Formats: sequence, C-alpha cells, structure tokens
Amino acid sequence: MKQGAFDLSFPKDYSDKNFYVDSYNEDAYRWIKIWPQKKFDHIHFACIHGPKSCGKSHLMHIWKHYCKATIIEKIGQSPYDLVEKNKFFILPHIDEIKDHRWLFYLYNVFLQHKCYLLTTAYKSPNLWKAETEDLKSRFKMFYPVEIKRPEHLDVLLRKMLKSRGLAMSDFQIQYTLRRIERSFNSLYEFAAKVDEIQQTTGQLKFKDVVNLCS
Repeated sequence: MKQGAFDLSFPKDYSDKNFYVDSYNEDAYRWIKIWPQKKFDHIHFACIHGPKSCGKSHLMHIWKHYCKATIIEKIGQSPYDLVEKNKFFILPHIDEIKDHRWLFYLYNVFLQHKCYLLTTAYKSPNLWKAETEDLKSRFKMFYPVEIKRPEHLDVLLRKMLKSRGLAMSDFQIQYTLRRIERSFNSLYEFAAKVDEIQQTTGQLKFKDVVNLCS
C-alpha cells in the first residue's frame, strides 16, 4: 500500500487555546505573549524561525490577534501606505523574498516610524542571504525566536492525546509515526481526528488507525 503525506483536510484553527505548548516551542510562545511590552518595546523586529510545520504560522496568527497586526501579503507595496494604517505588522517567509531592495526600504521606513515587525523563516536571521552589506546589517537586527525540532515525536503525540483524555498503544503509536508526516501540524491533526472518532464511536480500533494513515 502506497503511503503519502498525511492530509486530513482539517480547517486551520490558529487560536491561542489550540496551540500545544511544549519544551521545544515554549520560549517562542512566551515571547509573542510579552512582545512588545515595556521591557521589550525597544526591539522592533523579530523572527520566529524553525523547521517546516513546527508551528510558526500558528504563533504568527496568535500574535496577529494579540496585537491586531496586519499581515503584509503584497510584496513591493509602499511601506508608507502601510504605516498610515497600523504599527504592528507580520511578514511571513521573509527568507524566501527575492526583492531585497524592497526589504531594505521596508526596514528603514518601519524603523523610522517605530513600527513592530514579526517575520517567519526556516533559518535564523544571521543565516539569511542578502544582496548588500547594508541589508545584511539590517537582518542582524532581527531578534531570533527559535522553535526547535521535537526530539521524541512519540512522546509529543502521547502528550497531545493525553491533553484530550485519549491514549493509544505503543504499537499504534509506532505504526502511526512510520506512516504520517513527522511534523507538529500532522500530529496535532491526527490527535484531533482520533478525538473525533472516540467521540463518535466510543472506541478507537486499529482499523481506524490504519484508515487515518492510508
């Protein structure tokens, strides 16, 4: 049987109550809850960085709700138009943006107007590539907020299940981890689907696990 990427087509719920906090992401979670308060209001640029599907987008949306921030969706738009409407901004996947001239322009305008910018990336800001030394120096001003890769996914999955009052056997856990995408989002969605089955049928059977992993 061919095994592909795990996709339950769940609607994304990026609310604070649905973010699973553990040791590998606790620092990042705490950071977005306290930034920018008075103790940290001198930091105007921050980046949540970590591996794919580790929860960066979820934290980004929590901060968006917390600060009523604007997500910058159009690359190249005038920063002056943006600062007229808000002082809190989010720029996803900054390390994938090719227009470095615009990034340099955006940084300088936001700094001038004392705005706050949260970005997401796979790598730490000191590893981003820059076309000019001026932009490279600007990248170094981003405060790095790391989400680490979970070391023991079986433990993480058990914790996610336990938080819902659920449990699976060792065999079911190992069977699942060999067949689904090994990411935070996939584990979270798997636990949610198991919860749904339990509430509907009252019991999770091995055939249910097989179906979820197919």
